[in-house]
Amino acid sequence: MRPFKNHFNRLFLILLVSGLIFSYCKKKDKVEPPADQEDTTMVYFQADNSNIQYSGRIDFSNPKKPAFSFPGVSIKAKFQGTAIDVLIKDYGMGTVTSTNYYNILIDGSLYTVLKVRSADTLYPVVRNLADGEHTIEVFKRTESSVGKSSFLGFQLRVNKTLLALPAKPARKIEFIGDSFTCGYGNEVSTNSPNTGFHSDKENNYTAWGALTCRALNAEYHCTAYSGRGMYRNNSGSTSGTLPLIYLNTIADAASPAWSPSTYIPDVAVIHLGTNDFFPEQWTPPSMVDSTQFVNTYKNFVGALRGYYPNAHIICVVPNSVSDWYPANFRTLSRMKNYVDAVVDHHVGLGDTKVYYFEIPTQSAPYGEDWHPTNATHVQMSNLIVPFIQTKTGW
Repeated sequence: MRPFKNHFNRLFLILLVSGLIFSYCKKKDKVEPPADQEDTTMVYFQADNSNIQYSGRIDFSNPKKPAFSFPGVSIKAKFQGTAIDVLIKDYGMGTVTSTNYYNILIDGSLYTVLKVRSADTLYPVVRNLADGEHTIEVFKRTESSVGKSSFLGFQLRVNKTLLALPAKPARKIEFIGDSFTCGYGNEVSTNSPNTGFHSDKENNYTAWGALTCRALNAEYHCTAYSGRGMYRNNSGSTSGTLPLIYLNTIADAASPAWSPSTYIPDVAVIHLGTNDFFPEQWTPPSMVDSTQFVNTYKNFVGALRGYYPNAHIICVVPNSVSDWYPANFRTLSRMKNYVDAVVDHHVGLGDTKVYYFEIPTQSAPYGEDWHPTNATHVQMSNLIVPFIQTKTGW
């Protein structure tokens, strides 16, 4: 009988361990508020609730835990009651350069700025509203280099619910760029801008792309990453440039791939080139390869045209370059010639919806590290809004 008993014991142990593993995996995959943070006066609404409205580049592989890293991601809901909690799982490292921040807007106005932490999930951000119907928008201020996040849902008071929102704007605009489009350091205004990057000073909501979309009542989509260029980055590297990561859903991950059919813009605005020219400031300078820059730009516009056959594509001469710095390099004049060559190429092929647009070189005061302040972003938006209106008839 001993062999049978040993066999039975082994079988029991296998089933017990299997059950524990299954139970652990099931609990691990289940998305719910942490038990130690539960509020019995609140009820949970998961991220896949049909009344939650998303905008931006988001990975919905797990609809109960949509993930994102690009700036400008927006999550909206209409809700009943006096309070609402936000549930976010964050993967930032928590340093001054790797802490994510979100604007929390209630009824269209900024209510608070949410600082998220990898150790937490549940954030009781809004309390003591008038008892009635309200809207909330959770807007990612910070860019991909700061860290990825996943949205898990909302919590409302017991007996309250989410309601249907109006449809998103019919118009769609995508801003494609680098740190100037991210909003790097725009919460600072100084004449001594050598500060280094601080994620709490970056606010994509007040960057020129988001401002432009709100002015034109268009849905906003931001595909931008600090330090990235057209054919090379500010480090001189030619890997991970903006055109090379354009089809990434999560900026620093090749998978899952982004499908351009997910969001087809009426207007695509390209603000790139600053970082291609940055290595010219080195000692000795590493000069831009004009052929590589122009050909890469041509190919990128051609790729966008393939994805978006009817879009207006605006090629912007960045306001970050000038003819006076570095001295004698005529950076602005060269940039203008290169962008002009790209536009002329596509117009010569019969594509009359590719445009040249120049923004005058910015001036002091500056945001962090010579970037635009919020005031300069307003100026940038005020320049391009009428240009877009002229081309689209909006």
